[in-house]
Amino acid sequence: MNEATREDAGGLQPICRCCKSPPSSLHLPYIQFMADVGFDAKISSESRVVVPREVREALSIQPGDRVRFVIDDGEVKLVTTRSMLNAVWANNHGGDAGDSVVAVRRQRAADAALGQAKWERVGAAVAAEIRSDEQIESDLLAALGLD
Repeated sequence: MNEATREDAGGLQPICRCCKSPPSSLHLPYIQFMADVGFDAKISSESRVVVPREVREALSIQPGDRVRFVIDDGEVKLVTTRSMLNAVWANNHGGDAGDSVVAVRRQRAADAALGQAKWERVGAAVAAEIRSDEQIESDLLAALGLD
């Protein structure tokens, strides 16, 4: 056991070096520190790479955990199952999407109001220009020069 882990009922668990508590998404100094540091690893002849200890500790990755590699604009992100579950939970429980839903509904209502106003204008124009069949016929013949 070293200063970056501690023994508990579940075995060795990563701990934060600054406050000796388990790292979490709420422990910003630890996470921010880790975000500012890069770690190098070598790809083996079998195309395998060992995730550096500091990264495993920061993400609370244990042997047997599943991770996802996300390729984004030429970079690869290592995404843990826990972070994926948190994202799904946030999407299904409002998260920051609540405001965008309200904005979409407002925009749809505004679009519907514009559409209704357009049809009211068309109806008013049609009602203002009611002509008999004879008037329409004479106007068409005059426009064609066949009076």
